[in-house]
Amino acid sequence: MTDPNDPRFDVTKFSFEDYKTEDELLKTLNALFPEGTTKQKVDDVLLKSARLDMFQNVGPDGGIYIVYKKSKHDPSSNHPLKTARFLYNESHEVMDIETSFMDGISIKYFIGERIQ
Repeated sequence: MTDPNDPRFDVTKFSFEDYKTEDELLKTLNALFPEGTTKQKVDDVLLKSARLDMFQNVGPDGGIYIVYKKSKHDPSSNHPLKTARFLYNESHEVMDIETSFMDGISIKYFIGERIQ
């Protein structure tokens, strides 16, 4: 179940792997964490339930950006690395969300040559 508006949706079983496109994941994240949602609530779902890792940086605009991603990723697998980048304000509330899927197979696996 991937639609957070469906009564059968269980947030404790939320997983990035259930979404096939960036848009599907983004739509779900925006429904789960609308603008103004606290970072604590996001962390409760993404770090505890979905068991993702995160790293934080401060953007050139001074914004606090947190990227959430799956903790282990095999670049030789057929599964893309799926990430979500959250922008928080100074009160640690969601301002914006972006998603990104990066292909899991590097071109080097197809041509057999090392990429420099």
